Amino acid sequence: MNILKQAEDRLYEEGFFSYYETRKREIMKISYILRSAKPEKAIRFLKKEFGALKLFEAGEALAFLLEMLAEKEKPLEEKVIFVAELSESEVEEIIKLLYFIYPFSYPPVPRDVEMKDLHEYFQWKKECDASIGRAFENYIMLECALNFRRSPIPNDLKTFLESIELTDMRKLKKGREKLRHLSNDAKKRMRKLKYTHPYVRTVLFAKNTVPIIIDGSNIIYSKADFPDLKNINKLFEYFARSSPVYFPYRIVFDRNVRYKIKGSQQPELEKLLSLPIVELYSPADERIIQLARSLKGHILSYDRFQEYDTKGIEIIKPEDLR
Repeated sequence: MNILKQAEDRLYEEGFFSYYETRKREIMKISYILRSAKPEKAIRFLKKEFGALKLFEAGEALAFLLEMLAEKEKPLEEKVIFVAELSESEVEEIIKLLYFIYPFSYPPVPRDVEMKDLHEYFQWKKECDASIGRAFENYIMLECALNFRRSPIPNDLKTFLESIELTDMRKLKKGREKLRHLSNDAKKRMRKLKYTHPYVRTVLFAKNTVPIIIDGSNIIYSKADFPDLKNINKLFEYFARSSPVYFPYRIVFDRNVRYKIKGSQQPELEKLLSLPIVELYSPADERIIQLARSLKGHILSYDRFQEYDTKGIEIIKPEDLR
């Protein structure tokens, strides 16, 4: 099989580099985990990649077997055979796992290629080594080039995207993932859909985002004498046009907000408080700063939080979004 020719053809297909960047980040993360002290954290990913392998039946011993494969001092043949015998797995299965542990050292095996023994694998690796230096940044690009398939637009994608509400964080994240691997032409068509809110469209197609924590109790006053929930709604109009794109977002209210909002806005407040992205907390400032640090996000508030350590946290006002 002409590896170089097959891979080069894929490099010029629409959507390839979006697919490659996403896959590269995923592989590097998994590689780090597998070489760390807790490789069991990557087992869910490996099961998704390979399905049912005998190796996964090793139970608690699986982490040990993965550590053996990650051992740098031992020769490849020695550790592959050892792990294969100990787990009663096929050598082919172990070879595939090596790629995820050392993605820059061991070439990926395409889905339609079976490796019967180490000799065949080394022949495959030799052919890859001959091609890789001339055509690709690394083996991750080779894997992507060999496995990339341009995805057609799912029939139900249009309906799904048009159903997303700006308060549904789960659907927003899922929509971003669904759009990620579409071709540029397909993405252009999806941009023209009738979304429930301009902010939804902005989030779905944003390449880079920054988390933001909204000081709800502070914003509903917005320098006025009376609180108004409309001030929260206005924020998302600003978010739809702002740069950077703020997502995901969290809203934190002081616990006494129910006593502050009166009359016709009370049902709207209760609906807002029922969302998993909205919290009641006292003092709210502590929770807001905690979230900003853990999510590495910005804070939206007129308050400057002078009583707290906010070093490294960017605090912006609604006017900064306009």
